[in-house]
Amino acid sequence: MSGRFSDMLARRQIWSLTVVSLFGPPNKTVMGVFTALVILVGARMALSGQILVADLVAFILYNGSLFQPLFALGNAVKSCRRGTASLTRVTNILDTRQNVKDTLDAASLGRATCATGLSNVGVAYRAATHALHDISPEVAPAHTLALAGPTSVGTSTIAHPPRPVPRCD
Repeated sequence: MSGRFSDMLARRQIWSLTVVSLFGPPNKTVMGVFTALVILVGARMALSGQILVADLVAFILYNGSLFQPLFALGNAVKSCRRGTASLTRVTNILDTRQNVKDTLDAASLGRATCATGLSNVGVAYRAATHALHDISPEVAPAHTLALAGPTSVGTSTIAHPPRPVPRCD
C-alpha cells in the first residue's frame, strides 16, 4: 500500500475517532442527566398541578427525539470507521506478494475441454432434513459457476459435497 494512501487512512481514522468520542458516551451521559432532570422537575410540577402528566410524558418523548440525530451521526461515523478499517485489511491482503511458486517441471493445465456437473443429487443429514433435493447443476467448459443464497439453503453442501465428485479428464 502506498505511503500516501496509508497516511490518508490514518488521518481519516483519527478524525472518525474524534467525532465518535464527541457524540458517543458523552452524548449519552448528557441525555441521561437531562432526562433525569426533566423527570424530577416535571414530576414536581405535575404533582403541584402546574402541568398535566400527559404534557410531561410528551416532553420526555420529545427529549429522546431531540438527541436521536446526534446518536445517528455517531453511528454513521462508527460505520465509516469500520468500513475504512475493512478496506485497509482487504488492501493489505491484495497487496501481499504471492509466496507460492511453480516447480521447474510444473505442467500447464490448459483449458478445460469438457463439461462437468452433478445429476439428480440429493443430500440428507437426517431422514427428514434434506440439504439438497434432486439438483443437477452443470458447468460448461471454461466457465465458472457461482453459488449464492441465504444461509442454510445448501450452497456449502453443493460446493463441498459429502462424497468426492469424479473429475473430468
